[in-house]
Amino acid sequence: GPRFRPAEWGHHAAELTLNPSMRWRLEAPMGVAGLRADLGGTEVLGLEVRHATRNVELTLPRPAGAVALRFVGGASDVTVHRPAGTAIRAQVAGGASRMTFDGQFYRAVGGEGSWQTADFDLAADRYELDFAGGVRDLVVEAVDPALARTAERLLATVLFTDIVQSTRLAGEVGDRRWRE
Repeated sequence: GPRFRPAEWGHHAAELTLNPSMRWRLEAPMGVAGLRADLGGTEVLGLEVRHATRNVELTLPRPAGAVALRFVGGASDVTVHRPAGTAIRAQVAGGASRMTFDGQFYRAVGGEGSWQTADFDLAADRYELDFAGGVRDLVVEAVDPALARTAERLLATVLFTDIVQSTRLAGEVGDRRWRE
């Protein structure tokens, strides 16, 4: 599938809509900060974030095959939502603090650790979540898409026009005549 690699993730605010008829591999070579990504309507082939990751919330679709989600360089304040019934394994190298995996809380884990759903080894469609460089404040949870909040969307257009010398002309003719 196509690759999506913004050069300056975290430097500018943006709302992006990925074409749901395509399969996507997402890469962030400069790290990620302040990202909220609802990927529920897309097919994700993989995700790789190099360098630091902080303040990230991902809502994932059902996987097709084994889908790798890799965070290299340390991470903090990361939440991963996946559809209920989706198998996942989370591996952490470099230690973890304040981690929640499917409702189980771990205050501190030194070195390397691995957590997985009971059906992970037998599941063909699953997520493989890897953190290298440690992680702090990680939440990995299943959500029921039917019960998840649906955002109300609105499309609006704002048109701004400027008439040359309008301020001067309005002052000369007065407010009433200007409106007419």
